[in-house]
Amino acid sequence: MSKQLRKRQRRSRASPPDAQPSNLRRFTIRSWAITEQLLRRRRDRAAILDLMGFFDWLGDSNLEIIKRSLPPLPCKTGCDYCCYVSAEHPDVLPVEVFRITSYLTGMGSAVQGVVRDRLRAAAAGAVEEASSRSPCLFLTQNECLVYPVRPLRCRAQHSPDAEACRQSYLGHRDTIPLLSQPALLYESLQTGIRLGLKDLGLQNSRLKLTGAIGVALQEPESLTRWLTGASVFLEVESPVAGDEERLVTQFARQAKHQARNEGRQLQSVISTLLERPGEWASYTTSGIVPLGTDRSGKE
Repeated sequence: MSKQLRKRQRRSRASPPDAQPSNLRRFTIRSWAITEQLLRRRRDRAAILDLMGFFDWLGDSNLEIIKRSLPPLPCKTGCDYCCYVSAEHPDVLPVEVFRITSYLTGMGSAVQGVVRDRLRAAAAGAVEEASSRSPCLFLTQNECLVYPVRPLRCRAQHSPDAEACRQSYLGHRDTIPLLSQPALLYESLQTGIRLGLKDLGLQNSRLKLTGAIGVALQEPESLTRWLTGASVFLEVESPVAGDEERLVTQFARQAKHQARNEGRQLQSVISTLLERPGEWASYTTSGIVPLGTDRSGKE
């Protein structure tokens, strides 16, 4: 990786989120600015993949800072208690849906067939499924089929107590105990992306994962229509508390000027995303293809 790219990456890193609203606010504003400016200049599938690949890196970088101050967490590969949810969860944004479906197209017909079969089964029992605890659409043999491109809501799941998670899975407690810092980190990131999409006149509602994936796979033109401002996911929008929408709208008005200033300060980051299409899209948390390297890992 070049020194110039490393320098640009360091500039883009947000302050480690904590309980202080100012840090979370700035993190949201940076996400807002980058989303709005990148998609204003490059409004296509490749731009979405690069944008979300960049946010993987940004979220991971800040999460590592948070984890340094915490004791070792029990979360590990094969632990899937938090993957048993209703068909309405986790909620996702349209850009996440399109990245996931793009990822699925590269996984072969067998995997795609499994996902489509599950979508048909979920649609057949939609009323019952929505109120029950059931495995996520992508959960297979205790692992996630789309783990490298999993939603932001999933990335926020970090628990200090595996036994409490198990008890929740068994129905002995209502919720899984989650650490607040990772949850707030990804909530801020998701809110910033929503604000950027809102500025561009693009549908930015939170969506039900299963229903939204079904729409994107069944309607080949859904991405093209969404990029022109159509509300292609209207029927699968996730119910959101009125207070949340009011606060997001209020924040959009109050912080508009700050987002524009932040965008000017982050021009080097945005230029990297524009000038090197496809590189951020290849970034995954599994480290399969690090930025700026070939598949052998050499710089």
